[in-house]
Amino acid sequence: MDEDPRNRNLVRCAQHGLYYDKTKASGCRKCMSMAREVAMGFESRNAPASLKVANLRNQPAKRAFIGLAVAFLLGLLPAAYYAFGPGSADARELRVRQEVLSRQPGTEEIVHQFDELDEQVSRSRDRSLRNIALVWATTSIAAMAGWYKVT
Repeated sequence: MDEDPRNRNLVRCAQHGLYYDKTKASGCRKCMSMAREVAMGFESRNAPASLKVANLRNQPAKRAFIGLAVAFLLGLLPAAYYAFGPGSADARELRVRQEVLSRQPGTEEIVHQFDELDEQVSRSRDRSLRNIALVWATTSIAAMAGWYKVT
């Protein structure tokens, strides 16, 4: 092997006895393994954010929990908006009508209307809670799907 003209750049490592190309490396693969580990350590500490996100693919549990947290929080925003905005408007309106009725004398008809409004408020809140849950779930599912598409 030493006499072959094609292998004139091959050198035998004195320490390990392995051949290496002196034009491509300064030592055999065993000599260079320590330097390679140190270099990989430097690269992993100084890796840009895009590489750190790419590392989530290698850690599926961490990726799933981070995605779940992101989806949960992103689903919370429209659900909270709906809960304090359109979802509660109907119940607020019914409570205002109850307040107007409560200022009138307590006849049997007024008490009956007040009780009907109380039932309507209960149904309105149930309907609002169902819609809030649907908004939260659909937004969270869409966010989770987007998370898996991105990462």
